[in-house]
Amino acid sequence: MSLSSLIFSIFFSILSMDADRVIPDKADFRTAFRVLNPSIRTQQQSEVVMPAMEIINQKFGRLTVIGQSESIGRYAAWECKCECGNTKIVKGVFLRKGKTKSCGCLQGERKNDLLGQRFHRLLVVSKFHKVEGDKKRIHWLCKCDCGNTTSTKASHLINGNVKSCGCLMRERHTKHGHCKTITKNKRQRKSRTPTYITWECMIQRTTNPNNPNYQKYYGIRGITVCDRWRIFSNFFEDMGERPSLKHKLERRENNKGYSKDNCTWSTHKEQMNNTRRNHILEWQGKRMNIGQWAEELGINYVTLATRVQRGWPMEKIMTQPIQVRNK
Repeated sequence: MSLSSLIFSIFFSILSMDADRVIPDKADFRTAFRVLNPSIRTQQQSEVVMPAMEIINQKFGRLTVIGQSESIGRYAAWECKCECGNTKIVKGVFLRKGKTKSCGCLQGERKNDLLGQRFHRLLVVSKFHKVEGDKKRIHWLCKCDCGNTTSTKASHLINGNVKSCGCLMRERHTKHGHCKTITKNKRQRKSRTPTYITWECMIQRTTNPNNPNYQKYYGIRGITVCDRWRIFSNFFEDMGERPSLKHKLERRENNKGYSKDNCTWSTHKEQMNNTRRNHILEWQGKRMNIGQWAEELGINYVTLATRVQRGWPMEKIMTQPIQVRNK
């Protein structure tokens, strides 16, 4: 007899001995196992429902928990009071994970305060009301990087549905052919060249606050893109085709933004020689980092870096012969 047959035979023999516990006809093995083992269900509920005293009076975003409410499904629910004065019933898991931070007023304020904010190519310049049917809707007038103006709803800007006045879509179908929409088997996909991908990544990390690199290295430091390069055709005219997949867009001066005067195509090795964390050594009128000096003198990089770390004089660092140990 196989192991699975043995398990099912034991299971149904136990089930027949316990006549008080009835399992529905469509219940699977997992449901039946929980009926026969109530301790497992109690353990799961204890993991979901938090003790009331541990969460009451705690603050999550704008919400303060004031009491426990009826459970929503298998999740504990809590009555919360918002800073604006409204109350809201929220699942405990949403509070802990930060998915719910207010009664809804926070999102409303974000939609009502877009002046001066940038969304991709659009800069919000003013707000006005537009009649749609029997209701008045708030629309935002935006100025595009190409110079045109357009109006749209706040939700379209925040969700990224509208990124330009329409010039972005036109560029994707222009003669340069670096970004095309290909239809195959009734499915559409984008085909982008390495040059276009490089330009698109540059725009994202300098203008999009949701981009991880914006918060770490670029936008938060004030690194920007010149107005001319916000349009791909201008960027392509100044920089030309990306030489190879090993080449990337490099800024000569790390504290300045992206422009024709400050950018060049370079390999990864060349870029590493221009990072802020490099240790620059000056000797005999030359200024190079440790890696460049190691290549220049024919000395192992680790050996040269160890000498610097030990505080040797510059002359000794560069001229001390390497001792070969006898085996």
